[in-house]
Amino acid sequence: MPWPSTRKQQTREKIVRSAITLFAQHGFHRVAITDVMKHAQLTHGAFYSHFDSKMAIYQTAVSEAITHSPIATQLQSTTTSLTLNDIVATYLSPPHIEQTISPCPLAAFATDVTTQNPTIQHCYTQVFKGMVALLEAHMANHDGEQSCAQQKDDQPNAIEQREARQPKEEQKDNAASADALALAAMMIGGVVIARTLTDPALVHQLTAACQHHASTLTTHD
Repeated sequence: MPWPSTRKQQTREKIVRSAITLFAQHGFHRVAITDVMKHAQLTHGAFYSHFDSKMAIYQTAVSEAITHSPIATQLQSTTTSLTLNDIVATYLSPPHIEQTISPCPLAAFATDVTTQNPTIQHCYTQVFKGMVALLEAHMANHDGEQSCAQQKDDQPNAIEQREARQPKEEQKDNAASADALALAAMMIGGVVIARTLTDPALVHQLTAACQHHASTLTTHD
């Protein structure tokens, strides 16, 4: 008798979550399928009902870890708009650095992916692009709110000023893209480096410095 589809999906989810945890902690080469299934508390044979190889589950772990990442969890758990500072603070928080919560694949697999095949690296690239787009969207929203406030102040001359602002708006869009890339690199790099350090005070200084400089990227003049 076949399993209900919901049970099959739950089993797959357990395998993926265990794979994310173990690959993030130990890397591809130090984790076996047996380790993943033991961590998931499932039989070894159940693995092949969902994945055909270790490489297949690794690729899934890279792509799906983002749905369980700190940013995704924060976005799903709140009904209010998150500020860019909220996102940065959560990403650089001790629980994420210490991996007591599900890790972001961009930080967790940053060094491991460099030794993988082009398919895995492409998957990582797509996840990175998604993070940059998210950060850029939040930057645009922040700038949009400021622009609306400015338009109210300048309403008598709005038509004349709109044409004058167009080149500047294009420059601001380019700046937002560059800043989003820089911010993503700083957040990911900050977590990767923090995880290698043995000095808690230095880790705190590092994450505080990243958060401080992130706050300077939220406004484009």
